[in-house]
Amino acid sequence: AYAASRHVIRAAANAIRAIHRRDSEQAARLLDEATESLQVVNAARRERPELIGAGFVLDAQKEYAEARLVHGLLIETRALPGPGELGIDVAAWLNGLAETVGELRRRMLDELRAGDHDAAEAALEVALTDLRAMASWVPAVTGGSRSVFSQGAFAGSRAVPGGGSVPLCCDAGSLAGRLEAETSLSAVPARA
Repeated sequence: AYAASRHVIRAAANAIRAIHRRDSEQAARLLDEATESLQVVNAARRERPELIGAGFVLDAQKEYAEARLVHGLLIETRALPGPGELGIDVAAWLNGLAETVGELRRRMLDELRAGDHDAAEAALEVALTDLRAMASWVPAVTGGSRSVFSQGAFAGSRAVPGGGSVPLCCDAGSLAGRLEAETSLSAVPARA
C-alpha cells in the first residue's frame, strides 16, 4: 500500500504539471496511472482496516483529489467530482480542494504573464470562491463530525477558464449539495 500511495502522489503531481503545460493527453495518462494505484491502496485499506487513517494513505488521496479537481477546473470545466466519485475520504477531498487554490493562482499568474487578463480574472474568481468556502469546512477537514457551512452564502455558479461553470451552493448539483448527499456532513448549519 505504501509503494502504491507514493505512486499516486508522484503521478498526480506530474499530472498537475502537465495540466499547467496544457498537455491534456499526458495529464489524462498520468491521472489514469494515479487511479490504478489508488485502487491498489483502496484494496489494501479494505483488507487492513488499520490503514484507513494512515497518513500516507490520506496524503495519496489528497494529492489525487487535487489533481482530479484541477483537471476538472482547468481541462474539463465541468462540475467537480466529489469524494464518493473519486473513492476517497471527505477530509482528503477537502484538503485536495484547498490545494487547488494554489494551482488556480499559478494559472492566474501564467495568464497574466501571457497578457490574458480575462482568463486571469476568471481563475482568480474560482480561487477566491474556493477560499471562501474552505473556511466553513474546517471541522470536516480536521476530522470534526459536522460542518457549519453558511446557508446560501455562495449561491450560484462561477465561470472557469476555458468556458463552462461550476455550481457552488446549495442545490443538489452543487459542491455542497453533492458533499452532503455523499456524506453525513450538512451544507446547512444546525439551528439551536
